[in-house]
Amino acid sequence: MTIATQQRYIVRLNFHDREFGRWILDQQSLSIGRTPDNDIVIDNLAISRHHACIEDSPQGLVIRDEGSVNGLEVDGRTCSEALIKDGMQVKIGKHTLSFEAEAERRPVSIPAGPESFEATMKSTVTPHLANPACLAEQGPAGEVKYPIDTALFLMGKSAASDVRLNGFLIADFHVEIKVNEDEHRITHLGGRRKLLVNGKATKVCVLRDEDKIEIAGRTFRFQVPR
Repeated sequence: MTIATQQRYIVRLNFHDREFGRWILDQQSLSIGRTPDNDIVIDNLAISRHHACIEDSPQGLVIRDEGSVNGLEVDGRTCSEALIKDGMQVKIGKHTLSFEAEAERRPVSIPAGPESFEATMKSTVTPHLANPACLAEQGPAGEVKYPIDTALFLMGKSAASDVRLNGFLIADFHVEIKVNEDEHRITHLGGRRKLLVNGKATKVCVLRDEDKIEIAGRTFRFQVPR
């Protein structure tokens, strides 16, 4: 094991001002693209299968286009490669990657061998809520419960959603539930399939215990912890 002093970055993935992923980035390389074999997966047709990568260089970490169809836009300018800096924003398709440097460099233990990436790259640092509410769905094999254990709970076609919905008229992120203290606010984000709460088409409302949610032919019951 070696010890390196390095600049670490907080990397955020945003879509329409909503954050859908957060990582701690050290000096390890990672891939960005549409297919599941990437380290950062962006499930959108504007993203190539292997769109870009982040790699170490003598000057520092760089983000590099991997021959994608739509390329990279760094701070408003199209480019094939850029040195990562604090505050930099990279538009990739309709999504944005933002980079925030930690306040100070710190020693980091780096294991030798292929497991070093897992030791230094931390995906999903979103805190989980204790004693969460949930959505309950009655399926062929019995009731299935989806805990709403993060501050932002998503339903849609995207693989990043907490509940995957299918259908041509379903958006990647169709519905969100935001948790604020004891309030759960459900919002119809996009897509042409209506969100029904207790049988009524709804754009946004605060959920109550045992509210019935219907979308894309599926029915869920909102349940608060007892």
